[in-house]
Amino acid sequence: MTGTTPPPLPGDAVRPLQLTDPRRLGVYQVIGRLGQGGMGTVFLGRAPDGSAVAIKMIRPELAQRPEFRARFAREAESARRVRRFTTAAVLDADPYGPQPYLVTEFVEGPTLSRRVSVRGPLRPADLEQLAVSVTTALSAIHAAGIVHRDLTPGNVLLSPVGPKVIDFGLAREFNADTDLSHNVRHAIGTPGYMSPEQILDAPITSAVDIFAWGAVIIFAATGHAPFGTGRIDAILYRIVNEPPRLDGVGGELRNLVEIAMAKDPAARPSAEELRTALIGGGTLPARPEPGSIPSGPPGAGPTGRARRWARRRPSGAAGSAPRSEPPPRGTGSTGSTGGTAANVADMPVTQLSPPPVASPPPIPARTPPPIPARTSPPRGQPGSVPPHPAGTPHPPAPSPSPAPSRLRWSRTALLVAGLAIAITAATVLIIVPRGGGPSPVSAADRASISSRLAADAAAQRARQPDLAGRLSLAAYRIAPTEAARAAVLASFAQSTAARIPAGPAAFSDIALSPDGTTLAGTDDTGSLHLWKVDAAGRPTATTGGSANDHAHGVVFDRSGTRLATGGETDAGRLWDIADPARPRPLSTLDPQATPVHRLALSSSAHLLVTAGEDWSVGLWDVADPARPVSIQLLIGRAGPVTDVALRPDGAVLAIAGAGGPVQLWNVRDPRRPVQTASVPGHTGAVNTVAFSPDGRRLATGGDDRILQVSDVGDPDHPRVLRRLSGHTAPVAAVAFTTDDHLVSADGGGAVAYWDLSAPTPPMTPLGVLDAPARAVAGTGTETVALTTDKGSVLLGTLDPARLRRLACAKPGAALSPAEWSRLVPRLPYTDSCSG
Repeated sequence: MTGTTPPPLPGDAVRPLQLTDPRRLGVYQVIGRLGQGGMGTVFLGRAPDGSAVAIKMIRPELAQRPEFRARFAREAESARRVRRFTTAAVLDADPYGPQPYLVTEFVEGPTLSRRVSVRGPLRPADLEQLAVSVTTALSAIHAAGIVHRDLTPGNVLLSPVGPKVIDFGLAREFNADTDLSHNVRHAIGTPGYMSPEQILDAPITSAVDIFAWGAVIIFAATGHAPFGTGRIDAILYRIVNEPPRLDGVGGELRNLVEIAMAKDPAARPSAEELRTALIGGGTLPARPEPGSIPSGPPGAGPTGRARRWARRRPSGAAGSAPRSEPPPRGTGSTGSTGGTAANVADMPVTQLSPPPVASPPPIPARTPPPIPARTSPPRGQPGSVPPHPAGTPHPPAPSPSPAPSRLRWSRTALLVAGLAIAITAATVLIIVPRGGGPSPVSAADRASISSRLAADAAAQRARQPDLAGRLSLAAYRIAPTEAARAAVLASFAQSTAARIPAGPAAFSDIALSPDGTTLAGTDDTGSLHLWKVDAAGRPTATTGGSANDHAHGVVFDRSGTRLATGGETDAGRLWDIADPARPRPLSTLDPQATPVHRLALSSSAHLLVTAGEDWSVGLWDVADPARPVSIQLLIGRAGPVTDVALRPDGAVLAIAGAGGPVQLWNVRDPRRPVQTASVPGHTGAVNTVAFSPDGRRLATGGDDRILQVSDVGDPDHPRVLRRLSGHTAPVAAVAFTTDDHLVSADGGGAVAYWDLSAPTPPMTPLGVLDAPARAVAGTGTETVALTTDKGSVLLGTLDPARLRRLACAKPGAALSPAEWSRLVPRLPYTDSCSG
């Protein structure tokens, strides 16, 4: 009924425990999962008295550091003294146990982030209550000597008794000289809510929480982040150099938010001053004149981040005011061809740097380029393609009062540029045939045009994804260059993929048959699911399985008619799936101490490998699938096993672990396995490992956010070939589609494609998912499947020809004749979806 109060939103749903999750921590029973963050996993627990609690278990790699444990112990003890006015009370902590954890009261209710995303901005009265409650919480936290460091809408819970701040009292930072601090620092803070000093590596004080308070209030009042959306580097640049967007924040609250978000931490009020001002009418005490944001210890030069994010001064203009050249606002998703491709706009980038200062135009060589300069529509015309390089903003307007020397230089540059254009135009006129019309275009010219259109597509993808899709199809139609292939993947790989939603239980593991025609998955109840995949890549469920399957991991053999699953109380089962509608268990492996969560299978060598949740790896002879024989049990030497992979011929086994390099084992004779070498390169845990179809390359991904490709043709002497950066979260999944093509995914949800045949493989973003946890591919089929942390499955293709067919099935996918004549003047019009 109109005008009634909507029902309260429930809190975040509790998800089932995963196989690797603990069932008990100290005296607390672990019931389910509440969420996961940069510091660890949050569980719903039950205290001895039966009350509900939230338990945050610290990540193993952090727990390995004594200095982290010591600081965690100090801050946890301080957190227990925080007054409980508007915070989730810290009840207990175990900083020195095998699995350090922190226990807080369980607060029932949604996060501020969820509340705003579902119902929109808060009403003025609710907004004022939120502002007072959060400042009260910060006052109590700061009084205990703690800095929150990650105050975001996701860390504010809207309980029945009012807003409460959570997730404080954790040692998010410590000795910056340690490599662990270097690796973890980038995960500290949510980009849109970090303060300038966090970005610039300046000293951290309680003022960072005041800045974040202002950002949270802006989000609650408007539904939008204070510095917009888009690429992470663009957001961080705006935080350091631009004011927040205050539209939608009114009255006295607007003035307080503006002061709280001063770039200089010394200019911000304390939490108690803010609270007093909110209650007493918006007046803050006078403060001393602030200085500038320090970039490091006294006497030190600017840090790397300070040099990276501070606005640059023009060369030769010492002492002059910095020139503002911010990235364009609004680079977030604005819609998508086919649905979700616009998520590509939010992909993290390899280099986090501000836009470059415009340089004078170069003097071209006498020989003209093969493609004449194209004319662009007037600035601001819909569908126009900016002529600047992909990914960079338009140059800023010139200063209204340039220095005389700069004015003279600008005039000279313009004269040179004009002369160059005139020479180029004259030369182009010379090559036009006497009969008129464009000259014949060579294959090299077509490849150049194709690559240029692909670059234009990349430049447009964030702002005009539909136009980017049309440009990508045109580039691939003109010439299927690698740049055109990457453009088609970036525009359509995610939007054309089929999503299989999680059922009553989340999918925990997946596998593809080598020919890509059968998809298998297991869920958290232990059921085995099978789907047939048609020529268009659409999956059709053939069986949903049951809890009696006891399946907790899955892998196909080479034929695609048999598979193996891991077990919870036994090592697993072998199955005949010649008829996917009626999977038939062939045998059950022997019991073992811990559940099996990862498997590898080589049917040519009749060898099955099972990895338990501890440090053990089992080797099984499956020559007779009705009678599998346990032949060896290996004990890993790099901590708990995270993944295993067998070379296709079954002669080499790769074992990834949480605490060291990937081990290579010679298992040609599995009764006498020998560790031959370790693959160097990663720092910290390695989460995923995969062999190429020819067995000569090994891809690995780890918590250090590096995707590494090694030459293991000689497994006794592995050699690192590539260390690919670009992921901004731990690499969680990797799979080869061909010997030269690789797909990877990270814990932040970013999925990427890599062409290893390129001298410097570029990272092609494919989209953003719900924290992909597993990636598999058919052998040489370009069919890829991923399962996510939320338990759904995504099935798609990296074949650009198939993507082109899928994209062209929708009206308006190709450039119109008018667009073609404007954007591709050298070539006669061709329908990008024809042929």
